[in-house]
Amino acid sequence: MSKPVPAAAFAIALASWTMAAPASADGAIVGLMSERDVEVLAQFDTRRAAAIATATGVSDTAAVATLAEALSGEALPFDTDHDPSGDWRCRFLKLGGDPVLTVHDWFSCKRHADPLLPLVI
Repeated sequence: MSKPVPAAAFAIALASWTMAAPASADGAIVGLMSERDVEVLAQFDTRRAAAIATATGVSDTAAVATLAEALSGEALPFDTDHDPSGDWRCRFLKLGGDPVLTVHDWFSCKRHADPLLPLVI
């Protein structure tokens, strides 16, 4: 049975899996990052705000409404006893680039309790 999940929760989870290392990380990723990666990551908040501002200005009102809904969702805690494992209904939104906002359809995905295991689609 699938658990419904707000788009914002999925987006936040995806960002946390791809952008933030767990507190117990050994820091190995830092050695793999290029100078450009470090610069981009340091500008994350500014780039995120600019991408959202640009995306909310597109003429596709349905896509903008989906983005607004995703951004208004409640973030799920991943640093407590919350267990995100299970079958989920997921959605992917891309901000930035050309086009500046892309909303993909819902799809089934499975999240493992181990954050080092990939999201299974």
